[in-house]
Amino acid sequence: MPPHASESPAKRQTKWSADENKMIIDLRASGMKWEDISRRLPGRSAISCRLHYQNYLEKRAEWDEEKKNKLSRLYERLSES
Repeated sequence: MPPHASESPAKRQTKWSADENKMIIDLRASGMKWEDISRRLPGRSAISCRLHYQNYLEKRAEWDEEKKNKLSRLYERLSES
C-alpha cells in the first residue's frame, strides 16, 4: 500500500520493536510530548506514536508484574477449588 500523500516516504510502516515500545512508555511517563517522542524514533510520526501508545501500550502498561503475579495466584487458588 503506498504511503498517504501527506506522509513522508521516509516514514516506515513496520512492526513496532520492543525497544520502541519501551522508549515510548518511558518518554511518555516523563511527560514528553508526542512530537518530541517521534523525533527520537526515526521513521515514526507523532500521530503513529500516539495511536500505538493509546491503542496498545497504555492498556498493557497497566498490567505490571505485581498485578500479573496477583492474577496468577488468584487463578491458581480458584482453579484448585
